[in-house]
Amino acid sequence: MHFERWPTDSWPDLDLLGPFVQTLSKKEIQIMRKSLDNYVPPVVIQSHDGLGRAPIIWVSTILMKDIEKKECFDVEDLAKKCDARAKIKDIEQAYQASLKK
Repeated sequence: MHFERWPTDSWPDLDLLGPFVQTLSKKEIQIMRKSLDNYVPPVVIQSHDGLGRAPIIWVSTILMKDIEKKECFDVEDLAKKCDARAKIKDIEQAYQASLKK
């Protein structure tokens, strides 16, 4: 049964309409669930100097764990690029030193 084949002057057979609507709603729910499972919200992370404090590393780590659960891309590579292994104390000292210059 396809909705484009319904005659304009009469209703389709009700025995076919029920399963059609049920199948259509199931497909719609599947599409919505799949799109929600694959969704990673966009996030902007400023540099340490722009933010002015070290908690950016904590935020990055939390985001990486969330992203890792979704298996979107290589988390280790992201950690290397973000330098997430650096100690927060070192980052704070570097920031304080940049302020003194």
